[in-house]
Parts: sequence; C-alpha cells; structure tokens
Amino acid sequence: MDYNFDIARLKSDLDKKGIQVTIENVRYKELCNVVYRLRFNEELLKQHIEPPHTEDAYERMDLLSSVSEMLTLFKVDTNSRRAVFCNTYLNSQRGKCISLVHAFLRHGSVFINEYYRSQCLDNFEYDWQTATMIMAKLSFFTFANPGVITVFCANFHKKI
Repeated sequence: MDYNFDIARLKSDLDKKGIQVTIENVRYKELCNVVYRLRFNEELLKQHIEPPHTEDAYERMDLLSSVSEMLTLFKVDTNSRRAVFCNTYLNSQRGKCISLVHAFLRHGSVFINEYYRSQCLDNFEYDWQTATMIMAKLSFFTFANPGVITVFCANFHKKI
C-alpha cells in the first residue's frame, strides 16, 4: 500500500489493519509491502536520536560510509543510475534492516530510494534521520537540492 507522505495514516493502519505474527517468541503487528515518502528534514540533523539497538548504529555507519562510493559514480556521470549500496548479511550482526539504498540525481535534486526487509515503528525517526544524513552528504557534495526519500518496506511492524 502506498502512503505517499501520510505517516499518520500508516501508523493508524498498522494499529487497525496490521496482522499479528510471532517471530522468535515476540508478538508483532505488521503491514506488508508498504511504500511511503519522506521529505528532507534538516531539523532531524540537529537532534540527538539514540539508536534503538547497537546494530542500528553500525548499520548507520555502513550506510554513511557508502556515500563516498556513490559520489565517485556521480563525478564520472551525474546521470548515473548505479549509485547503489547493498547491505550484506555476512557478519554476525542481527540488524541490517535497510537492505538497499539507491541514489540518483535528476533536475538538480538528489533522490533516494530505500528498500527495507523490515522496519520497526520504534526505529522510524532514527531511520528517517539516517536517510536525511545520507541526503545531506549527497546534496552537499553534488551541489544538488535535497529531493524526496522513497521507502519500500516489505514488513512494517511494531511489538505488541
């Protein structure tokens, strides 16, 4: 379901329409195949948002370090569609919910598509801040305006 920029409706639907599942003895409500968009929020950059779990902090570091690889591609071709970072699951971390980040430049703006294998409502602001940090770095170094962040989420959930 596409929620566009309506995060309040997404949260409401999670409560009202979410199905109950149990994973590793923890009960969740979840919605499957969710798409939503976020605007660049500079105020998020000024806030200190604690990572919900240690794994989230490591994931953020990996994602932010990938920006330099993306910038290298944009230096060669500003219209590149290859600025993609794919999170690997080859280590002992249990996190890594953000599977893939794809950035591209069009019409003087940076756009980001994020693909989540799962996203917990508790992580929402932290994840938004991470995407905002990526957008800020890409915008600064490419001299482009921040565009829209589109999130494709296989499972959007919360603990119950």
